[in-house]
Amino acid sequence: MLFCVAAAAAAAAEVAAAAAAAAAEVAAAAAAAAEVAAATAAATAGHTVLRGVCCDCLRLPGPAAVAAASLFLCIQQQQQQKQQQQQQKQQQQQQQQKQQQQQQQGKEQHPISNWSALINLSVQKRWQQQQQQQQQQQQQQQQQRYPQQQQQKQQQQQQEESPCLALWGPHTVRLVRLLLYNEALLLSSS
Repeated sequence: MLFCVAAAAAAAAEVAAAAAAAAAEVAAAAAAAAEVAAATAAATAGHTVLRGVCCDCLRLPGPAAVAAASLFLCIQQQQQQKQQQQQQKQQQQQQQQKQQQQQQQGKEQHPISNWSALINLSVQKRWQQQQQQQQQQQQQQQQQRYPQQQQQKQQQQQQEESPCLALWGPHTVRLVRLLLYNEALLLSSS
């Protein structure tokens, strides 16, 4: 019983450590997302964006306007992609944390059922082992008995083939002589 309690406590500690690690990862992802948002705000400060185009960049003379506008758009798209990736990671980590918490709650609510399942499995394994041992013992006993059975069968056959020899004393000789005499009479008459 003490072993079961210690094992349950160790499993709970492992789940708690995993949950703490997941929470730390979520906090790091949130910090990274905040950094990306700050960088995006700093990069777009002083620019007037209309329908994905920077109006301030377009005010530059000649082809420099197009180059500056395209560069600004590339930076903005990259930052948006980074933000989306960070958000997806954060959502995945939150889902994992929820799943771990649910699993831990289920273990805490039903520790007896979990241990009873383990006990049932161990009982089934023992029963199977006992059955296998019994079958092996029966096979060995049959193998040991088989030659004895053969000998008994041979003796029975010999006794059936020559019942006279199963008798003892002078009666055996008399019966054998009578049989031989009868056989001789049958041969002579045929």
